[in-house]
Amino acid sequence: MTASYIRHEIITKTGYRPLKALVFRIVLIGLSAGLWLLAPGVQSLYVAAFIRAIPVVIASTFCCEAYVTYKRSRSSPARTVYDFGWAFAALNYGWMLSLALFGCAIVVQMIWGLWVAAFVLLMLAVNAFGNNSYMRISKHVEWSTLPLVDLFKSNRVNPAILDLGCGSGRTTVALSRCWPDGATSTGVDLFSAGYIDGGGRSLMEHNMKVAGISSKVTMLQGDMTDMKPLFKDSTFDCGVSTFAMDHLGPETRKLATLREIHRVLKPGGRFLFVLWVPGTVTFLLANIACLIFTTESKWREMAGRAGLKVEQCGYINGAWYMLAEKP
Repeated sequence: MTASYIRHEIITKTGYRPLKALVFRIVLIGLSAGLWLLAPGVQSLYVAAFIRAIPVVIASTFCCEAYVTYKRSRSSPARTVYDFGWAFAALNYGWMLSLALFGCAIVVQMIWGLWVAAFVLLMLAVNAFGNNSYMRISKHVEWSTLPLVDLFKSNRVNPAILDLGCGSGRTTVALSRCWPDGATSTGVDLFSAGYIDGGGRSLMEHNMKVAGISSKVTMLQGDMTDMKPLFKDSTFDCGVSTFAMDHLGPETRKLATLREIHRVLKPGGRFLFVLWVPGTVTFLLANIACLIFTTESKWREMAGRAGLKVEQCGYINGAWYMLAEKP
């Protein structure tokens, strides 16, 4: 039994969040306690009130999260709306961080008069608020769109589709709106993402039922960097991966996945990648940390090294996409 499988079972069966989410909550609780203790030493009544308001807001947010979690657990299995499972922390940490930074900016300016530091903190607060706004927009099903590309060029009759990093099924649902009759899709994921409630597997099962495509979709747990235990060579007519391969970390893992995609695609098969790359939107989401994302030119270069021919590139919803073909 693999570690990833055990982690998936713990998350889906007990509801526990990954360690990083727990650390996030502990840090916020510590920050709240520190601000509450700091307030009595502040001379300005308004600043003290603001400082004490932050822990109250954070505590209220945790109460809201508990309520949402309880409500979701009590929801009827027959509910007919999509649920892509954005974790509560993922949807709210931006504005909470923005509020905390804004409060720090006020404190720094009013107590110590360090206007430069206060200005920097204020800009970071604006950035965090923008991050939260983008995350909240992107959770809606209307955001689940794909670029207009000819993905089914090699086979428009009963194509076999691979969805890498399928998560809770957003891409599968979007793709099902335009795939040919007789198409079947296989989703591969570790189902362990901390920003998706429960890792995504149960949510994907639900969303496939809502979309009416459960009989056409197969879900497999596996590592996209090594799919030999899952698939033989030349298995799929086409494939897609959205906002997954940019999470793989080192270049060696990304290149290994590209080579696996080349292996499982049939000759002439196409694969659509939607990726985060350094740019305006990723700066809004991650500030200067966006520079760690792989660049467009590097993705094209790695695709070539993996034996894929890049046919088309562009942008959609602030992300970069690349359509590649196996010669």
